[in-house]
Amino acid sequence: MKTILSSVMALVFAIATTAFAQPSPDSTVVYQQCGAGNAEACMVMAERFKTGQGVPQNVAGSLRAYKRACELGLARACPLASSLGEALGASPVDTKPPVRLANANLLVQREAWYWLEFNNEDVMAYILNGQADQATRQADFKAVYYYYQGRFHANCPSMVPAGSPGFKYETVVSSKNSPDMVIPDGTLLIRPEYYAKTQQYGKDIASGLAAAAQSGRGLKDMTDTARNAASYILNVKQDLDMLFVANPCTSGLQQQFSENLRRIAYGEPTLQQDAANKVNYAAKDTTVVNKPRTITVACHAKHKADWHQFSKWCRCLNEKFTPMLNPTELQLALDNFNAFENQVTTTPTTGTDGAWRLVSVANSCKNR
Repeated sequence: MKTILSSVMALVFAIATTAFAQPSPDSTVVYQQCGAGNAEACMVMAERFKTGQGVPQNVAGSLRAYKRACELGLARACPLASSLGEALGASPVDTKPPVRLANANLLVQREAWYWLEFNNEDVMAYILNGQADQATRQADFKAVYYYYQGRFHANCPSMVPAGSPGFKYETVVSSKNSPDMVIPDGTLLIRPEYYAKTQQYGKDIASGLAAAAQSGRGLKDMTDTARNAASYILNVKQDLDMLFVANPCTSGLQQQFSENLRRIAYGEPTLQQDAANKVNYAAKDTTVVNKPRTITVACHAKHKADWHQFSKWCRCLNEKFTPMLNPTELQLALDNFNAFENQVTTTPTTGTDGAWRLVSVANSCKNR
């Protein structure tokens, strides 16, 4: 996801780890322009981080700035981001920037914070935004596609044509002292234009899980593999449940997500890449979206330049502290997250200090 931190000084101090030099006033202006969405400014920022001109030299910061310029549609920044990312061992960068169309106002957009509560935020955002190369690089793309079809039939049955092909599904009840009992549950109908890839991806997922299980060297390894696989599938299903709860079947977001999912799977131009698209998905997107006030969102505001590094940390803090803090404490954490994070990561001076309770909880998040 990923955007360069719009707060200039926060970005500078977050990634300037090799020197104590202060950014020049001119560089500060450039950072501000990049944070506001100026692709050329991001390009300049990338070069300055790379060479140390006016800022502390930081190659990782340069990579993030190149990526931001690419995301903003500056084509020449994409291969630079890709080559630098490869040199640093980072994930591949899409060398085809999203096409900025004259009809872009017809498409649904969501801010980065919208996806923060999703387990697989990257692939969900890439699909909606039509970033095909990035979406298919995600290990969970096939799972999202496959399980989306079942969720679509369950939530939107009237939108699946009668006579569509389907998959029978069943429940397996296991018992210690008797053979497994298989209970037929029904049939999931798949829209014809989605069926071939649903069939293929289902087989791919099954063979991948089987291969992972066979690679275990003992019973514990196989048990751990099964547990991880179950968690992986559950995370995808939870994401899709959230998507359908928040967005009705006929909503612009749901239709755009579904159509892009199909186009990406079949190698067709996404809606963002299809200049011939005239469907006004944005006009159908009538859902009121309010930015949630959670520790995850507050934490993201501070760490979004390094979100892949901090995402688990932020979500864990939200999971642990939201039910633990009283309303006043939680409000303070949301209003001044910097102070809250400092409080839970600073070792108290005495064993009787009440802050030990907070620090010990935060420490459990560091091992995730």
